[in-house]
Amino acid sequence: MSGPPNMDARLPAEVEHTLENLIQRETSELAKFIQLLEQELDALAHGKIDEVQECARQKQSLLAGIFAARDAVNVAARNAAADPHLKSAEAWLARSTSPRVRSAFEELTDHADHARQLNQLAGRLVQTKLRGIQQRLEILQPAGLTDAVYYPEGYAAAQRSAAATIGRA
Repeated sequence: MSGPPNMDARLPAEVEHTLENLIQRETSELAKFIQLLEQELDALAHGKIDEVQECARQKQSLLAGIFAARDAVNVAARNAAADPHLKSAEAWLARSTSPRVRSAFEELTDHADHARQLNQLAGRLVQTKLRGIQQRLEILQPAGLTDAVYYPEGYAAAQRSAAATIGRA
């Protein structure tokens, strides 16, 4: 029984070098993304909204680079595997006959796992902050049993009614 096309064959040196470089390029982009996620977490933790917004802008740019690198890796893997229908290079790369390609791919997957964990942590932090904000808002907006203590414009109910009374006098 034979495996996928060219899986048992040794990769030509040029193909091996190209794949390794492309995977390392994607890993480098992910490393930048990880640094940005760490900055974003710090900004979220300290309530620095301007920095969070800047991180979000930079993340979009970095994601474009990561996806471009991923596309290039997939194309090179499809060519090396001689399989134009190869949808994802991940399984093929993980079983590559090239120790250099496998090693580069393992480093890439480690970075991807780390980025995923940081992104999930940021999501949990945002959820926690939003829950706290919602609880504070609920204090200001009673459940319809009594008049509001504060209005959406930020005025206290007592201030608003006093202004209305004076205005009518």
